Amino acid sequence: MMADLATLELRLAEAELAKHKLALGEKVVLLSYSAEGTNTRQFNQASLPLLNTYISELKAEITRAKGGRGRGPIYFG
Repeated sequence: MMADLATLELRLAEAELAKHKLALGEKVVLLSYSAEGTNTRQFNQASLPLLNTYISELKAEITRAKGGRGRGPIYFG
């Protein structure tokens, strides 16, 4: 089940803040959110690519929640 738009936007803001904190030198950042229970994700410099992926996924979900198509395949021919 997809979260509502406000929840997705809040998660995105938190994820982008976590990325900023890592860029400023924090060793570990935690993102906590509730989705059928309490979930916590921990990120550090080594897991920055995972954080970037999470941010991209949130942006795609927000686009879909706003009625957009999101990103689809790109074909070269």
